[in-house]
Amino acid sequence: MASAPFATVRTTAARGLVSLYGDQVDVFDNSALQGEPGALVTGNGLELCLRGSAQYAEVTVTCTTDGTGTGEPTGTRTLDLPTGSIVVANGDAAAFGPFPVPAGGGLYRVDVYNVDCRDDYLAVFTRLGDSPDKDEDD
Repeated sequence: MASAPFATVRTTAARGLVSLYGDQVDVFDNSALQGEPGALVTGNGLELCLRGSAQYAEVTVTCTTDGTGTGEPTGTRTLDLPTGSIVVANGDAAAFGPFPVPAGGGLYRVDVYNVDCRDDYLAVFTRLGDSPDKDEDD
């Protein structure tokens, strides 16, 4: 039996973006947005960004650890979630969560699919293992 999604957020994509990140992250360097102009899904390992169809588009993000979308993923990225919780933010300081990921803390592959329309995303989280070791100085 498939499990229910662990998070569903509908928000306005301020500046055309919605971000997913671990609740341990508090400073962003915007590197998740660089290097892939026009890509619908970008990421830097700590943050995953989804582009809306336009600035201030209404975007829905559904997060699950079970299932797949139809066809090939729109994008696939890794995301480090050492605390096992994610936050969904709309690019304009509104944040939702944290939402606990059922499989707990660790390193995840996130396959992102468009569902029904460009602004409806399904993010499927697959735990790859433990989070990378932190430096002794951290």
